[in-house]
Amino acid sequence: MTLGLDELHLNIDGASKITYESTKKLNFETLKRNLHDFINIQIRTKKPCRIYIWILTAKKYFEKVEGTNVSLPDDTYKVIEYWEPFLEKNDVFSIVDSPVKWAIRDRVKIPKTNPCGRFSKVVRECLISPNGDIYLC
Repeated sequence: MTLGLDELHLNIDGASKITYESTKKLNFETLKRNLHDFINIQIRTKKPCRIYIWILTAKKYFEKVEGTNVSLPDDTYKVIEYWEPFLEKNDVFSIVDSPVKWAIRDRVKIPKTNPCGRFSKVVRECLISPNGDIYLC
């Protein structure tokens, strides 16, 4: 274990401004700039940090969460194609077919007695929600 961040988890749910911003309501160019900056700092400081990119495209989001069909493309593999050259071989892409709890937190009440199975990882990992918030579990 290093004395820095061991893992960075983030969602990149679209390969273009239209597909990313249709569900996130966040600036696609800011996302790209921030991750490129993080990767450049990682290279410059020689501090390893495994990057996990989770992908739940707008098309899948609208189908699974909103229950609607949209004409947006499922550009999962374009996300991978764009980011793969910038990442290390041990970095991970995860294709998500349905939303995890944070994506539906406004619709599903999660009991406070529900223990976090990831609690032991909070000192080594950073989980960033699509709006930029950092959450522990």
